[in-house]
Amino acid sequence: MKLFRDFLFLASLSVAMSLVLTEPAYAYLDPGTINMVVQMVIGALVGGLVTIKIYWTRIMAFLSRRSKATTTPPDVENDNP
Repeated sequence: MKLFRDFLFLASLSVAMSLVLTEPAYAYLDPGTINMVVQMVIGALVGGLVTIKIYWTRIMAFLSRRSKATTTPPDVENDNP
């Protein structure tokens, strides 16, 4: 718990220092830069969705095999004539 408290203190101190000690950057962001950032965000979202889809299919396949094995009743032979 002490480690988490120390981490939280250092994180809040870092955020506070960066907000207090910043100076204006006088930078220019052209449309090409903004377009590149938008493309990176869209690419990350699509990549994440594809990864989820791949693993979701594997998980569902594993669970469906497992559930079929547990839900199917054993074969009972009928010896009655």
